Amino acid sequence: MLPVVVLILVLAVTIYLTQKGYQLYWGLLGGSVLLSIANGNGLISTAQIFGKALAAPKTLELVIAVTIVSIMTSVMSSSNLLERMVARLSDFFNNPKLTLMGIPALVGGIPVTGGAIMSAPLVGQIGASLALSNARMAAVNIIFRHVSIWVLPFRPNYLLAASLSAIPLFDLVKAQASFTVLGFLVGYWFLLREAQAKEEQQGQKANRLLAGRDFLIYSSPLSIILVVSAFGLRLDLSLFLGLILCMFFAWGHPNFKFQSVIKGIRPDLIMTMVSIIVFAKAVHSIEVLPNLLNSVVSYGIPFNLLVFLVPLVVGYLTADITTCVALVFPLLLPLVPVETKLYYVVAFYATGMISYMISPLHMCQVLTNDHFGINLFQIYREYWAVQLALLAGIITFFFLGIYWLG
Repeated sequence: MLPVVVLILVLAVTIYLTQKGYQLYWGLLGGSVLLSIANGNGLISTAQIFGKALAAPKTLELVIAVTIVSIMTSVMSSSNLLERMVARLSDFFNNPKLTLMGIPALVGGIPVTGGAIMSAPLVGQIGASLALSNARMAAVNIIFRHVSIWVLPFRPNYLLAASLSAIPLFDLVKAQASFTVLGFLVGYWFLLREAQAKEEQQGQKANRLLAGRDFLIYSSPLSIILVVSAFGLRLDLSLFLGLILCMFFAWGHPNFKFQSVIKGIRPDLIMTMVSIIVFAKAVHSIEVLPNLLNSVVSYGIPFNLLVFLVPLVVGYLTADITTCVALVFPLLLPLVPVETKLYYVVAFYATGMISYMISPLHMCQVLTNDHFGINLFQIYREYWAVQLALLAGIITFFFLGIYWLG
């Protein structure tokens, strides 16, 4: 039982350290060593076990993929490519409600910490034309930004979930697409349905076709990644194609310099990915853990309840979906039936996303509330029905999958 006690302490200390501003990898690396030693391995054996995990081809692929995503983010930011996408999308929709839904969703695909602040000013400007309250605009920014993430896997946590579960990235995208559709539908129903737009300005419709064409061009670095991934190309190669297109559009922009590429290489993010892989290996090596979890289930706590309860608690406390994936996946995946693994993995990730969204420490929510001058309970009142509908959709998908489709 000693390894299990150490695991509980490691989880608690890691969550505490991340809340205090320390990098996630410090808690995970130190905890991994302690877990291995508690499991009966010496320091040399521990180093050998972790060395094999780090030398695995999947580890290298994940590190390369995360690095490319970071570089893409830096290049798009320096060349104002995202702003060009948003402007063209707004011109194409020529409808304030659709634009309010589209702009946060588009920005949500860009893996920037606290990135909701990038779309908040635009949401505020357009929302004013619909006479929306500040709390309602804040809810719009948070909901439509994050529901798009389920089908825009350009984030380290999404790549990590696919890597740890050994499920192809595009399979996860297809499985979670229904949550994005549900999010847009219930988000519109509860947040924008009754909003009244001012009379449209004349002369804007003539350029919609041109705006749509330009949007497709500017967003091609993102769309090409999904397209080639759907045809089975390796993740790191798919991302590399997207990076090449990013560089093409950025080339010649006055703000784009070679330093933009260097700035995108983030050693801290690489260390985080590496530490998660090591931690997962350490957790998997705890022989008594599956027996303990089975014992918990045998005492009357259904495992299918833990499937939702554990991600909800971890995501809410950490306010970080990467941390949630790093802690939950190694803990619960060993007990998941192979034939229905996809549905369990989707439940872990999607539920973690819900709890991450509503966490009071969620950086996007903190920055959005600050921008619109509201408090946490005001935004809760605006979007609680949307979040409950999303959670109900995730639960329905899970049970349909494992009992009827699995």
